Amino acid sequence: MKILFYAFLILLMYFLSGINKAIHFSDTVNGFQELFFFSKLPSIFYNLAISGVVLHLRTFKMGQNIIKRYKYVFIIYNIIMNEEKIKEILEENAKLKEELEATKEHLKKYTAPASNKVYYEKHKDIHKHRVSEYKKKTNYKPTPEQVKLYNQCAYLKRKEKLQKEIEEKQNTENI
Repeated sequence: MKILFYAFLILLMYFLSGINKAIHFSDTVNGFQELFFFSKLPSIFYNLAISGVVLHLRTFKMGQNIIKRYKYVFIIYNIIMNEEKIKEILEENAKLKEELEATKEHLKKYTAPASNKVYYEKHKDIHKHRVSEYKKKTNYKPTPEQVKLYNQCAYLKRKEKLQKEIEEKQNTENI
């Protein structure tokens, strides 16, 4: 649609400039004669050239016919160009979805606590061995506050285990 609008404006501009040349014919011929690099040509040449431009206004109607003929070509061209843009956008969207899925899979390594728990349960002995070696190398000794915190956590875990065992016994007896 834009192309048709622009073509119409250009033809309108051409038409209006032709009317202006016809109205101010002698001024236009003199101006053309001053601009032309062969200024020594006879004035009939310049008169014929400007007359040809003015008479060429008939092609304005022909320009409208050309627009009508090629209107469908412009429409099909716009559809094709839009389809290509749509395809590009859809391809980019698919790539971004794939990238998002890959990122989600990658983040699962760091955000899935169940997998970490399974890993440490399977490699419990290896991990304990590494920690003990590190403590021996660095002569690591916890502070009294840390010991107190560790003991408190261990006590709470033992207490939770006992409560779970008691609940399980009560559930089995109730059944």
